[in-house]
Amino acid sequence: MKKYIPNILTSLRILLIPLIVYFGFTDKIPYLIILSIIISFTDTLDGYLARKWEAFSTLGAKLDVIADKAFAVALLIVLINFRITFLYLLIMEVIIGLLGLFLYLKKGIDNTLLAGKLKTWTLFVSLILGLIYYAFGILQITTTIMIVITFILQIFALGSYIKTYLLNNKKKK
Repeated sequence: MKKYIPNILTSLRILLIPLIVYFGFTDKIPYLIILSIIISFTDTLDGYLARKWEAFSTLGAKLDVIADKAFAVALLIVLINFRITFLYLLIMEVIIGLLGLFLYLKKGIDNTLLAGKLKTWTLFVSLILGLIYYAFGILQITTTIMIVITFILQIFALGSYIKTYLLNNKKKK
């Protein structure tokens, strides 16, 4: 039974995306903050449990990427209404996601890069800080700094994916 728990947690994150959108667009930001923290925690928890219990699966890995992207995009769409700088993070997330999908579909490359994991973590922190700033008017400078750091890491992650693609093309020639 333990081997199914990481995938159940990941699936639960996906199922909660409509609630994120609902809370965001009905201005229930405190609930959205709590839900976002829970979802971010379960992202870390499902990965930890999968490693600890050796419950890795291709399905779980794919679901995790889908859950991360859906969570990030949903929150970014909500946050764009409050601060336009989140649009830049959204554009980068879409580009990175499309490149990752291309690498998987065309080249069979499906490994998650460390740069991508670090970028995802900072993105989640930036999003939660953005919600806190919007709801309570605090942490503006911290939020701005995290947005800048996230954007830089997004550029780095994008470069890492491009490098992986180019190296993969050289190996096949």
